[in-house]
This record gives sequence, C-alpha cells and structure tokens, in this order.
Amino acid sequence: MSKNPTLIGNLLKTNYMRKINNITIAVALLLLFSVTLNFVLIYHYINEKIILCSSSIADWATAIIALSGFLVAFFKLRKSNKIAESTFWVKLRDSFRKHNKVHRKLEEKGKWRKKSKKLPKGNKDWVSVYAYLGQLELCNKMIDNGLIDLETFKTQYKYRIENILSNERIVQKIIDDKEYWKEFIRLTKKMKDLYNPLQSIEFEK
Repeated sequence: MSKNPTLIGNLLKTNYMRKINNITIAVALLLLFSVTLNFVLIYHYINEKIILCSSSIADWATAIIALSGFLVAFFKLRKSNKIAESTFWVKLRDSFRKHNKVHRKLEEKGKWRKKSKKLPKGNKDWVSVYAYLGQLELCNKMIDNGLIDLETFKTQYKYRIENILSNERIVQKIIDDKEYWKEFIRLTKKMKDLYNPLQSIEFEK
C-alpha cells in the first residue's frame, strides 16, 4: 500500500482547521444565546405592564451591534469551512492525476479494457497498477477515519473503481494477493450498486 505524506498532511491540516472553525461557531452560538437572554432581561415588569427602561437604550444598541457581528462571523466561518473542504477535494483530484495513464488504459475504450485477460503485464505495468491501488487504499482509510465523505467520494471516483474491477488480470491479482489489498477490497464493498467480483472475500476482524 503506497502512502502520500503531502496529501495526508494537507488533509489533516484541513480537518484540524474545520474542527477549530466548528468550535468557534459553537462559541459564537453560545454568545448569541447570551445576547438574546440579555434582550429579555432589559424588559422590566412594573405594575403588570412591560416597560422598556430608559437606562437600557444603550444596552439595546450594544446588543444589536454584537448580534450583527456574531452573525457576520458565523456565516464567514461557514463559508471558510466550505472553501477548505473544496480545496482538499481539488488537491485529491490533483493527486489522482499521477495515475492518469493507468486510468486511461482501464477506461471503456482503453487498451487494458479491450485485452483485460492479457493486460497489464510486465513489471512496469504492475508497478503503476500497485501505486494506483495504493492511492485508493489511502482514500479508504480516510473514509473510515471520517476525514472524507463517502458519498462525495462515490460521486467523484466510483467509476474509477468500476474500471479497475472490469479488468480480469487485475482482479485476479488482487484475489491472489488479497492479504495485501484489504483496504482496496473493503473500499469496493462500499460501492454498493457496483458489480464486484471481490464481494465474497472476507477478512478476520
């Protein structure tokens, strides 16, 4: 299984910032609750009538300004979260570009799809296949750790897994060496609506 330290580092940094932002949002919401409570306390009940104390006009102004500031901060943090997540997906796609040669050969009109019983072959071909499978195994670990969203991953990369499973040589190689490709096999099983010749393979937990 191959690893990409740069990709992992970027992901952990993005995930850390997302957690920090979520904590900040929670604090902002708590402060919003506090401000709202102050609104209620500004009212004084005198002689069964609700009268706004003249001395609390300044408090009203301050509270409104604070509320506006918190709302602005809240929406900025939400936007920042979305930008960070989008940036990660772009970086992940860039990482997959390193394996485009293998990917193209496995596509419907690719060389390896047309001759899936004979290709790939040779050390050079298999090294590139192993690197590609390793990239996908890394993705499975990140999914299991909650670092990336499974549904988004399916939308972007399920077709790549389908292309791999359409190659008889690669599938047989994975079956023969299944103990080395546990993460990839587990990833294929997450693609529920996909033809999967690896579905019956089980591992001890």
